[in-house]
Amino acid sequence: MRAHLHSRYQFIFGLANDELGYIIPKAEWDNQPPWVLNKKDRWYGEVNSAGEKVAGTVTRALVRLMDERRWSGVDKC
Repeated sequence: MRAHLHSRYQFIFGLANDELGYIIPKAEWDNQPPWVLNKKDRWYGEVNSAGEKVAGTVTRALVRLMDERRWSGVDKC
């Protein structure tokens, strides 16, 4: 996302780390064993996540919003 920020000072405010833990990139998502780090059970975050596509969907939406704001003539983001 940082590549889409075009302001002098770049930072992102978001949800706390506890909330972000449930947004798991598809590359790290496991639907069946072996689980990450060879754990015996599925990770807590995957059990509580909205799904393996959420990370990509959220990222694309944020990038689109940043790009729309950049080209809208308002302030740079």
